[in-house]
Amino acid sequence: MSDIKIDGKEYKKEKMTDEQVTVVTKLANIQQTKNNLLSQVQDLEILSEFWVKKFKETNPVEEQKEEESKKE
Repeated sequence: MSDIKIDGKEYKKEKMTDEQVTVVTKLANIQQTKNNLLSQVQDLEILSEFWVKKFKETNPVEEQKEEESKKE
């Protein structure tokens, strides 16, 4: 673990208590998990768009027109 900056103030690891080092380590783990989850969400959005496009490609235009006619 390295130094950390919180609210614009930098804290040096060598000046931290053991408890502070533990808290900073937990914060770093939380941030890493958050970053990983955000990346996974982006990947899932891309996959979702791909499969919607794939569905539309497999759905004949005639079926789409029939469905639109029924709505009118």
